Amino acid sequence: MWKDLRREFKRPRERRPFGSSWLPGRLSVLAGIAGLVLVAMRQYPETFTMPEFRPSMRDRF
Repeated sequence: MWKDLRREFKRPRERRPFGSSWLPGRLSVLAGIAGLVLVAMRQYPETFTMPEFRPSMRDRF
């Protein structure tokens, strides 16, 4: 596995497949974490919202 990865990084940039750099990987991890946080905020509004907004959040959805 490590040899394949090393070989992939040694290839010229124009011969690498689209999305094989570190940027798409980091962005996907960031999007995953953001999604989990949004789900947690939606499931537990009493923890993640101000008391004034809690009734409106429950009635809205």
